[in-house]
Amino acid sequence: IKKINFNRILNYSSAAWHLYRYGRKSKQTQNDTDIVEQKTHKSVLFLSKAGRFFTVGASGFLINYAVSFLLANVVSNVWYLHATLVGILVSITTNFVLNKVWTFEDRDFSFRHFIRQYLSFLILCSLGAVIQLSLVFVFVEYSHIQYGLSLIMAVCVASLGNFLLNKKLTFGEKIWE
Repeated sequence: IKKINFNRILNYSSAAWHLYRYGRKSKQTQNDTDIVEQKTHKSVLFLSKAGRFFTVGASGFLINYAVSFLLANVVSNVWYLHATLVGILVSITTNFVLNKVWTFEDRDFSFRHFIRQYLSFLILCSLGAVIQLSLVFVFVEYSHIQYGLSLIMAVCVASLGNFLLNKKLTFGEKIWE
């Protein structure tokens, strides 16, 4: 068992940050010692992908909000529920493309492959939304947990589920790599 020391923690954090920013191509820009260190830590790759996935999710939230708000209040007087639905679809679509290109580095844009992945992503995100709504309801109504805390817990569970299921089913990757 190797000792955990400050330098090891710093190297691990640096490798995770580098992978977060550059993905697989980071191996081309690092020296051989760093590459060996990365290969011995599958968790670094997992955490960097999870970080990218959740960063994309945060951008999706902003896109969802902006599109919904603009449609309902600025561009035209679209009914707020229709505006929200359009915002959700736009954010799911942008999240899919960003995750495909940046998080999972999948460059196969053949029509059939793209549509299969997009539909899988859409279904899994919809499942995540149902899980989130269900958990919020259960936490608030049956566990009597404050709504704000219930929402945070439900988003965490649904987001983690979305990441793991999309990693495995949509993009065909092993869970822990």
